[in-house]
Amino acid sequence: MDDRSIPALWADLQRHLQDRVARLNAEISHYPTPIARCDQHLAALLEQRSALHGRLQQMDELAGAIRALESFLASSADGADDLETALRTQLRETLSRLEPA
Repeated sequence: MDDRSIPALWADLQRHLQDRVARLNAEISHYPTPIARCDQHLAALLEQRSALHGRLQQMDELAGAIRALESFLASSADGADDLETALRTQLRETLSRLEPA
């Protein structure tokens, strides 16, 4: 494993999954017809595509959750004590290392 940042690796994974979906879409669109109801190969392709879409959706949701957490941490912390301030700072620093692109 190289020393690339988490955001860079996140973006690479997302692009890879998107490329796989594009390849599956091309294969499915050029699938020979007529298609028998019991065609297991086509069913497997459709299942793979569905699973990839699910993973991409999860990645989008995680990115949204990170943005919501960033917003919370950026909001005012009126009346915060020293421990809350330290924990919020630590969360911000940790989040900056984990944030997807």
